[in-house]
Amino acid sequence: MNRIFIISAACCMILTCLLIRHILTSDEAEWLAVETPSYASPGLNFKVRVLLKDTEPGLRLSVDLHRINEHSESSVCISVSRPVEITSEKTIYEFSLPIPHNTQASYIFPVIILSEDGTWTNRIKAAESEAIPVNFLPEKNTPVILKQRKTRNTAEQTMQIQQESGKLSFLISVLWLAVALTAFINRRRYSQIILFLTSIASSAWEALDSSTAIVNTLRHIAMQSGIYDIRREPQQILTIVIIVTAAGFSFYMLHSMKNLFKAVPLICIAIFWSIALLRTLSLHEIDRLLSITIAGVQSGQIIRLSASITCLAAVICIIKIQGKSEQHHGSDTVHTDI
Repeated sequence: MNRIFIISAACCMILTCLLIRHILTSDEAEWLAVETPSYASPGLNFKVRVLLKDTEPGLRLSVDLHRINEHSESSVCISVSRPVEITSEKTIYEFSLPIPHNTQASYIFPVIILSEDGTWTNRIKAAESEAIPVNFLPEKNTPVILKQRKTRNTAEQTMQIQQESGKLSFLISVLWLAVALTAFINRRRYSQIILFLTSIASSAWEALDSSTAIVNTLRHIAMQSGIYDIRREPQQILTIVIIVTAAGFSFYMLHSMKNLFKAVPLICIAIFWSIALLRTLSLHEIDRLLSITIAGVQSGQIIRLSASITCLAAVICIIKIQGKSEQHHGSDTVHTDI
């Protein structure tokens, strides 16, 4: 049992670390470097220097400036550069964009666009830098010193994602209902009220496609309240919390259960709800992983299906083992009485 626990814990820890690393680094823009001043001032031009690490002659490069106001609401485009054509001899491109006098912003950030015609609509790549503070009272005759900024890929072109199978979702819902009924009917042999309740909730969640409904609602709220473009950091934090919590719960169950087999149903439930909650957060990196298709089925749906099947099989096996144990003890008792 110790060997199984060590191997399982090691695999779980490695997977958790890989997922967190993927969340924190996958959107770093490695195709360019961006330099800007330390602050921006309304009424003055804002310089942006772009270093392309891989020149793509014939394409066009442009920069937009976006603002974030004092309420952390984003993002409104306040200035647009003219597109410049990329040539093979040149890797550094400089832009000077005016910031309107009436700009009400606490921060601004440049969005760099690489496209065939210089437009956002036909973009091939796009990246945005970290936010730069706005200084309404700049010191005069202060030399402009450009500093390199962190950049991340943004606004990828729409991915062609195959929709989840409605039939498989129905099957998953039925399997969780079967887990709940099996646990309820055999409650004398395997009494787990948590298993019964969470299985019922899992069945209802899957049948109603609650993850999709919540994602659409949260997206609508974010767009209406103006926080859609600054939702990434909260998404990252909550995603990491869910992953670490699921891993910690699995560690605890594997370590605390005397019978390792009894930990399997609860771990399966933790896996199902982790995927369900990750889908509601809709962080792009995790969405891409869960949307990878295997034999025409999304990987996220395959994981949820596997969790429900494994949970049902484990519950049935536990009940059978418990029944055989009761029969064995019963026969011993009769033999002793005789």
